[in-house]
Amino acid sequence: MKAKVYLGDSAHIVKSVRPVDEHGNEHELLPRYVHIGTIVDTVLFGDQVNFYTYPHGIEFYCTEPGEYEIINESNRTITLMGDNDIDIPPEGRITINIEAWG
Repeated sequence: MKAKVYLGDSAHIVKSVRPVDEHGNEHELLPRYVHIGTIVDTVLFGDQVNFYTYPHGIEFYCTEPGEYEIINESNRTITLMGDNDIDIPPEGRITINIEAWG
């Protein structure tokens, strides 16, 4: 899978996920579902892309392998958590390969 992940200022940070084809064309948004948990909330996009959400950042979990461009459209720095946390500043963007992400 290849997709763009858009972050925003909402409480659950992840606004949308849009698959991208091999030519760079964006497709329809994946359906978004927010699950309010006892310890941590989750944001689910179908059964393909899932995140734990925290007040200061996000973490991928049970996500289909592939390349993800993460675009921070919020007014604050958001941390992508994993083995090596990455801070994404406002208006910043990074591309990661989920197979290589811890």
